[in-house]
Amino acid sequence: MASPVPRQNRQADGGALLQQVEGLKPELEQARARQQQSGMEEGFGLQIEFESFPDIELAFESLAVERSGIELLNVRHEEHKTLASVFVPDGKLHILENKIKAYLEQGTPKGEPKNQSWIDAIRSIRVGSIFSLFFDLQPP
Repeated sequence: MASPVPRQNRQADGGALLQQVEGLKPELEQARARQQQSGMEEGFGLQIEFESFPDIELAFESLAVERSGIELLNVRHEEHKTLASVFVPDGKLHILENKIKAYLEQGTPKGEPKNQSWIDAIRSIRVGSIFSLFFDLQPP
């Protein structure tokens, strides 16, 4: 059973997550170039993986923003962590970036950071691998 989500250091952890999302921008550009070179004409994007803190469940439902094409692909649990893979279409990374910025800069009427319930559970954000798509595959 997952533990309640502990409060994180809003500026330090939120800032680190924002830097990680910023670091995905060149990866997204490279993915688009590779996809175009392979003959794809649409559906450009990047698979991103969110990792939770140990024994903390990600609010993975909040990771998908279907009206923008951001789609939850897979959720799995390994070594006391939750890992969620999300497909982010080309041109939509700013949506995740804006959620983190809102966490850093905005509050709710109750005085809590906006988006706190799911941002505080995220330990890292990185480019996903083929292994993150499937439950049965493990990296070598």
